Order: sequence, then C-alpha cells, then structure tokens
Amino acid sequence: MEPLTLSEPQPSPQNSLPTPQKTYHVLVGVTGSVAALKLPVLVSELLEIPGLKVRVVTTERAKHFYNPQEIPVTLYSDAEEWQLWKGRTDPVLHIDLRRWADLMLVAPLDANTLAKIANGICDNLLVGILLSVSEFLTPPSQWKDTRLKMDSSLGDVIMSLQDFIAHLPAHTCTGRLTGKTQPSAVNGPS
Repeated sequence: MEPLTLSEPQPSPQNSLPTPQKTYHVLVGVTGSVAALKLPVLVSELLEIPGLKVRVVTTERAKHFYNPQEIPVTLYSDAEEWQLWKGRTDPVLHIDLRRWADLMLVAPLDANTLAKIANGICDNLLVGILLSVSEFLTPPSQWKDTRLKMDSSLGDVIMSLQDFIAHLPAHTCTGRLTGKTQPSAVNGPS
C-alpha cells in the first residue's frame, strides 16, 4: 500500500494574494541546569522559524549559565514580576505572560523546578507561570549534554517544535494558553 501524500493546493489566478502568516508566541522557560548554556542557541534557532515570536523567563540560578546580552529577545525574571505589581489593580506578570503565550517550552527543566511544580511550591516567576498553564513542553533529559554545538537532541527539539506549529489549525492559538486574550502589560509590540 502506497503512503498517502497530500499535495499543496495551487492558488488560483484570481486568488493569488499572499495569505498572512499566523504568528505564534513561544514562551521559553530556563532553569538552573548546566544545559542553560544552550539558551542563546535555542533562542536563535527558534527565531529562525517563520512567524514565531519568542520571550524568555529565567530563574535566578539559570542566570549563572548564560550571558543575558546574548539573548536577543525580552528576558523576564523575578525582579520584573515584583517591579510591575504595586497594588491590587496592577498587572500580574506571570498571568500576562501566560496570556501572551501560545506555547510554553521549558528547556532545561531542572530537578528543583520539577519538584516545585509537583508540590505546588510557587516561589518564582517561572513556577508561577507553569502552575497556571494547562500544559508545557520540555525536551528529554538527554538535552543536558553540555557540548556547546547544535547536537542532535537540541536539533530534534527545534524540529519537533517546527512540526508542532506547522500542524496547528489556524484557530488553535486565538485564545492563547488561557482561552482568553486580554490587554495586558506584555501585549505590547512583540
């Protein structure tokens, strides 16, 4: 039996206007594992995927493993959460980031953060976001290989993410992770 292949629909001459590309928002969480050394490579590779907007949430321990100047996207940490919130009606950053994101990727996910998630210990911005989303992606533990080149497991993460996004129906991300998109502190220019 021949494998089924779907051919790409051919645009008709009267309908040849370029279709607008869907933009997806990926929030990358990075924790205090030595694999955080690869964050600049991961972000660079994600930014090469057409239609992808990326932001990064880091734990304080993760900051020891990479240079923030090498991260070409907005980087959030605990300090921003507390600077933004002053009173009851102020925006709450972990909620706003959850609303902004279509997809949450945590790479690397260290054992400490995994234990916090499992036990509901919410003492930093990243765990606050993770406890408020219904699901997130994390690469397999083999990603902890600390070689600073693009190895097969990191490449597999990028390819899997590209494949995942390519097969999302157009309506999937209209509500973000929470099901509602609302104006917030992080919904400014992407």
